[in-house]
Amino acid sequence: MKTLRRSVGALLLFFICSTPALAAIKKGPYLVYEGQNTSMDVLWQTDVTESNVIRWGTDTSYGLGQATSAEYGTDHQHKFAVAGLQPGTKYYYQVDGYGSGSFRTAPASSATSVKILAFGDTRTYPANQESVASRMRSAYAADPAFQTLVLHDGDWVAGDTETDWTGQFFVPGSSYPQIHALQAEVPIEAARAAITRGPAPISRSTIPIRTRAASTGPMTTAPCTSRSSTST
Repeated sequence: MKTLRRSVGALLLFFICSTPALAAIKKGPYLVYEGQNTSMDVLWQTDVTESNVIRWGTDTSYGLGQATSAEYGTDHQHKFAVAGLQPGTKYYYQVDGYGSGSFRTAPASSATSVKILAFGDTRTYPANQESVASRMRSAYAADPAFQTLVLHDGDWVAGDTETDWTGQFFVPGSSYPQIHALQAEVPIEAARAAITRGPAPISRSTIPIRTRAASTGPMTTAPCTSRSSTST
């Protein structure tokens, strides 16, 4: 009996020691708009080398398609372009095991105006940004056209380090659910003329965001202000 108990104990110890640790999400999922009204890029970062499954559709059954995403770069980052979509349409997506979100594709090329949200100065005070994110989400819940794009006018983080990005911008959803949800629901783009304090406004390895000119035709913006951050 003692021999049996020792054998069972050894097997349990082997199983525990040989079971790989579960991966954790470091950033995302979040969105990047690459300039096409028929696609949207979904990005995320984990802490282990692995492939992930992403699904998408016009509702949360994600019936339009699915794909397996491999890493790019050297830091467990993923980027998948959900393509073949219709302009001006809301879609939903899910990265299995890591989160879900939605987005609205850019309007048709014949559109004469677009509604966007704008804000800035996201460094240092994520608690204030949580309030701003909540107001922006309320804005596009009331008017879905505002889910198209968020324009960031500068001061993303205080410095270009992993600690700055994860502590001030890619904050954990458990602590800042509104910020986390906003990033999963609207692509955030950098204004081309943004003035930024600190050594680096955008780390291309951390957040490959395209820059946009601040004036590209008729636009409607929604005011979502807080004490330290402003939309215009």
